[in-house]
Amino acid sequence: SWRDYSKMMRVAHSVRKSAVIAVVDDEGDATYYESNWNKLK
Repeated sequence: SWRDYSKMMRVAHSVRKSAVIAVVDDEGDATYYESNWNKLK
């Protein structure tokens, strides 16, 4: 959910790390996405 993603990003930011999310498709292949904290002004 969006709330879980937001929580994960806050934790990653607080420890100065990037968040990596893996999505596994029907064939069992994993795609990795890296996300960083950006503050919008």
